[in-house]
Amino acid sequence: MATNEQLAQQAQNSTRAAKRLMAIVGLATGIEWATSSGDTVRVEPHDGGWGVFSSGVLWATRPNASSAVDLAARALPPADADLAALLTWTVCGHSRI
Repeated sequence: MATNEQLAQQAQNSTRAAKRLMAIVGLATGIEWATSSGDTVRVEPHDGGWGVFSSGVLWATRPNASSAVDLAARALPPADADLAALLTWTVCGHSRI
């Protein structure tokens, strides 16, 4: 039988996995997050490329989703540490940025 600590760790791992899945699914139409300062950042298709919006204002554009997410995650990082890790690291543990 699992201890309370083990159950808590399993729940935390499940929550992280769900956040990652939702972030990846969201990339098809755009992705949005809040920064630690409370700004809302959204990366979405824009004029044949991808736009980075900060609090609803177009901040930058890039030719593809990957470069737009890289730029946004570096300049306007998510407050959520799990999402920040997902956006800035590859599965091999090497920095994408």
